Amino acid sequence: MTTAIDIYEEQYIELDERESNGIRVTLVWNRASDTLSVLVWDEQTAQSFTLEVSEDESAYDVFNHPFAYAAFRELDTEAQSVREYATTI
Repeated sequence: MTTAIDIYEEQYIELDERESNGIRVTLVWNRASDTLSVLVWDEQTAQSFTLEVSEDESAYDVFNHPFAYAAFRELDTEAQSVREYATTI
């Protein structure tokens, strides 16, 4: 029987991850849609946000500077809760 974890592991591939001062940044590839996303999780505030990487952007630039990209996109980085983070990926 296939579980939700198996499906997740088949669809999403973690390409890179880093953590500093309780903030975890993860670069993932969605195999099904062939897209890249950067997931940001702040352990101290239990808030998160996700950035889709567009074709004209450098994935590692978004990965290394997610807060700058979020500000440029006028993304509310305090809007997502723990539950929303879990359903984003």
